[in-house]
Amino acid sequence: MDLVKSLSNLGLNEKEARVYLALLKLKQATAGSISKRSGLKRPTAYAVLEDMIDLGVVDKVPRKKVMQYTAISPEELFSVYKSRIDNAKKEALPELKALSRDKEHKIRVSYYEGLAGIKEMYERVYENKPNKEFIGFSVHGDDAPKELLDFLKQQNEEYKKLKIRRRIITAGEPENRQALSVNKKGRQNNIATKALLKLKDNRGVSIEIYKNYIQIISLRDSQAIVIDSQDAAQVLKQIFNIIWESDNRSKDKGFDKNAIRIV
Repeated sequence: MDLVKSLSNLGLNEKEARVYLALLKLKQATAGSISKRSGLKRPTAYAVLEDMIDLGVVDKVPRKKVMQYTAISPEELFSVYKSRIDNAKKEALPELKALSRDKEHKIRVSYYEGLAGIKEMYERVYENKPNKEFIGFSVHGDDAPKELLDFLKQQNEEYKKLKIRRRIITAGEPENRQALSVNKKGRQNNIATKALLKLKDNRGVSIEIYKNYIQIISLRDSQAIVIDSQDAAQVLKQIFNIIWESDNRSKDKGFDKNAIRIV
């Protein structure tokens, strides 16, 4: 059996394990004798012995002429490490679990500005591979810079290359649908859209959802934020699907079914 490896699994490092085994055989000894028995250089043996005293694994045996050392018994050694594990479990485990939960549910927000920033945001989309579906609420960008609108139109080709299927609810304006290049090319571009009644004031803001991410894009200001939250994304996906399937709702429930249609 490789005792050095076994003691390393317990918690001692290799040098500490070699010193401990040497002391078990020597019963008690000077640092020089321990150095020879363990195969470690004397300065290294001195340093390791001091560390092991701090760990409670080695004790000093005072002598008149020279300091000697002794190791605790194997039973005591295992008891020491078991006690430390039990204490750590009692004291730290609840907090560690809380940190783990915080990591799972912590909402992360990223901010992007200008054309360069929004391009960076979409690079992140491609890296994260949206599970072959990308949904969102799209509006026209009458006030948006032309270069930004041109870039967003180019995304159709990127989505097509990646075979990402999109479902888009538009604000109903013809120019918005044209910008998406949906008309007769919708199927080729993997886009399905539904057009709602024109908004009174859409402020040029679009919302896109994929995986755990929500992208809120202000076309007018060339700014965007990305929210990384599984719960928030799931809620918005449900809202999107409710609206998407709302074709059969009647006018008296606040919807004009003729105003919702596949483009």
